[in-house]
Parts: sequence; structure tokens; C-alpha cells
Amino acid sequence: MNRTAIAAAVTALGLLAAACGGGGENAAGLPGSTPTATATSSATATGTATPPATPSATPTTTNTATPSPTPSATSTPTPEATPTVTATATTTPPPPTATPTAVQTQVSTPPPATATQPPAPTPTPTQAPPPPQNVVVTAVGNAWSNPGVSVPVGSTVTWSWRKSGPLDAPHNVQVAGHGGAGLAPSGSFAVTFTAAGSFAFECEAHPGMAGTVTVN
Repeated sequence: MNRTAIAAAVTALGLLAAACGGGGENAAGLPGSTPTATATSSATATGTATPPATPSATPTTTNTATPSPTPSATSTPTPEATPTVTATATTTPPPPTATPTAVQTQVSTPPPATATQPPAPTPTPTQAPPPPQNVVVTAVGNAWSNPGVSVPVGSTVTWSWRKSGPLDAPHNVQVAGHGGAGLAPSGSFAVTFTAAGSFAFECEAHPGMAGTVTVN
């Protein structure tokens, strides 16, 4: 039972109790006499009496509009434009280069040189060859007086020997490339050398009796 039905029942009981216990006139019209038995039985009867049916309030389902959460407009933060720092390459111009100033120098042009004739070469005097010589080679015992003869081209060399005593032996001479004279107690042989060179000579009768003619 809900609170509304309980309140209605309590109100009905109060009205009933007031009707039964209130001061009124009896049937004889005398005031003040209130029959206790009647009141008691009336109370009893009242206690058992079913109170009038109080229409119970049927709860009416009221469709309460449940407020739907209205999406509130969320303020979307607008990104602020971040200033972009652009690195600008600053080119520092190089210091000015000193431009050399051309100095005009007056150059005096020398006059053209006069062609000088080179001196004529001095001819080197040609040394004349030595004049031819006449050389005599004699036999002294068993040897020649000049075993090493040196003469210029065109010179003449003469070999000679002579028996002057009983102990003098005969001799001969042979010259390389030019012949010679035979063995004899006295004799001579001459050769004119027309070409340079070295020429050997000897006495064939006496070994070791020899020499050389060098012609320059």
C-alpha cells in the first residue's frame, strides 16, 4: 500500500471516531448520557469495518523527456600561424680589390743598331813540316852508332861500315820494307823514307846489332 492509500485510511478512521464519540442528544433527548456499550460495540464494529475503498492512485507513467546531452560546440583551437623564420644567407661582399693603376712609362726606343761587320778570322798559320834530314848510322864494332833514329818524312838514312883493322868483321844491313846490302868488309846502304811509320833494321851476321827508324 502506498502512502496515499494509508493517508486515506487514517482520515476515514478519524472521521468515524469523531462521529461516534461526539456529544449529542440521546433518544430521549437528554443531554450528557453517552451509552458506553454502544460506543464500545460501535468501536468494535468500526474497528472491523472495512474502510471505503479509496481509489488508489495508479501511478501514471509520465514520459519524462530525458534531456539528451546536447553536444556542446567544442571550440577547436585554431592553430596559430607560427611565424616561420627563414634563414636568409647574407653574402658579405669581399673587400674591394685595389685595381692596379697603369702607369704610362715612356720608353725611348733606341735607334736601330748598325750592322757591324764581324772581324775577319785570322788565319792560323800552318806550321811548315820540318825539312828532310840526312842521317848516317855507322857500325862500331858489332853495334850501330844510333840504334834509334827519328826523322821527318822525306829524310834519308844511310848505314855504313868500314874495315879499318884486322879485328873488324864484315857486316850487312837489312831494313824492313826497303831491302838491304849484303855481307862485306866495307859497305853502305841508304833509304829515303817518304811515308811515316816505324821501320826496323839489323845486321844479320851479328845478332843484337839492330835498331829502329821512326818517320814522323
